[in-house]
Amino acid sequence: MKKNKTIISNKANKRKTIHFIGAAIATILLPSMGSYTKGSILLNKSMYRWRGNALGTDASILIEAEDEITAKYIFKRCEREIARLENIFSLYLPTSALTRLNRDGEITNSPPELLELVSACIRLGDLTNGAFDISIQRLWDLYAKHFSAKYLKHSGPNEKELKTALELVDYKKINLTRHGISFDNPGMSITLNGIAPGYITDKLTNLLQNYDITNALVDIGETRALGKKLSNRPWEIGIVQFENPQKFDRKIVLKGNKAVSSSSRHAMIFETTGHNHHLFDRFSGKSAMYNNGVTVIAPTAALADALSTAFSVMPRDKALSCFENISGVNVIISTLEGYPDVVR
Repeated sequence: MKKNKTIISNKANKRKTIHFIGAAIATILLPSMGSYTKGSILLNKSMYRWRGNALGTDASILIEAEDEITAKYIFKRCEREIARLENIFSLYLPTSALTRLNRDGEITNSPPELLELVSACIRLGDLTNGAFDISIQRLWDLYAKHFSAKYLKHSGPNEKELKTALELVDYKKINLTRHGISFDNPGMSITLNGIAPGYITDKLTNLLQNYDITNALVDIGETRALGKKLSNRPWEIGIVQFENPQKFDRKIVLKGNKAVSSSSRHAMIFETTGHNHHLFDRFSGKSAMYNNGVTVIAPTAALADALSTAFSVMPRDKALSCFENISGVNVIISTLEGYPDVVR
């Protein structure tokens, strides 16, 4: 059986399991910021595509614009917005607001976007009964350190190490004021990698709408559609097989400016068995092994992003029970071997 490649990265490259079905599908996304291509095979002259990087993962924006000058101007504005938001949400930029919050345990003059998103994360924590918990960064730090040893390990951290890390995991210990954020417990830290890509996708979608762009597909780690393709048909998104990203599993049609996000334990593993990965059960401290992957379709990319993360670390029955309380959302759970997928 083919082994998964071990990857340890603190960047938000959660997955690349979603692809636009059309001309861009066979194109490898370029890692450099600021590359754009005018049209492509199967796309007519009024469709333009930008490709770059955001929060450490591949990104692309596909828009219908009246001419190349307009498209280039809009893409430059998008680049500036990505850079601005990265300097708020990035875990790996030393000057970002999130880095400063984690380093100091508080930030007294927080950017409004950070306050907005952390506040939303606390509400999502309540909605998912604690499954979505942005304070799990200490678990990530523990696993990354544990598996960075020179000799090969297949077992995760021991119970004592997990207990110590879990003492710093509790989103209810995050305090918000009108202008600031602080932690109750010294040593706590948070990650927004389970929602920030979707949030940035939404921000860029709003920016495009402000420039009267009515047909677009935005993928800043998560995917959101505007309008339709040039053929006047809805955008079609291909979801790859979680175990084999070279093959497609299903097609999703995005209508009504909706967004889609997928999370999978196969996307980032610490060791070759795949049992230790980046999707942590915050109650046990261990990597969740409830399913192969989760895809969520929602009105916003931030909500789709957060719910695909949360449902991935919840037992199937609890995930579906939570899902029933959320309107305007669809979910596909790729279950473990021997069970059919759950589609709601």
